[in-house]
Amino acid sequence: MSQRDLKTALQSLERRFISDRAKGWNSTIQFNFSDAAPVTFRIENGALSITEGLAGEHLSSVQTDVAVFDLLFSGRVPLELVLMQDRFVTDCLVEIFKLQTVFSRETS
Repeated sequence: MSQRDLKTALQSLERRFISDRAKGWNSTIQFNFSDAAPVTFRIENGALSITEGLAGEHLSSVQTDVAVFDLLFSGRVPLELVLMQDRFVTDCLVEIFKLQTVFSRETS
């Protein structure tokens, strides 16, 4: 996949973000992609911002590729599956599980 695919996936996440599910939660999660530029997710009291590059002090850092990121955050595969396949590496699983809950499932 490419940077363009990542941009499409990020736009989808922004549309599917449910702010009520993120109220009271503050986190910074940095995604380092093997096939695209890194991005930083910042959740602050019900608001989501996604920026290009690695910004701020992170609570969680992730190593993955765009295809796995898209499959995971679209809801098409569970986190446990990509973790078992070593295709998604993070230093704080709790933050990633929380992040998954603030998006509605993608519908076709």
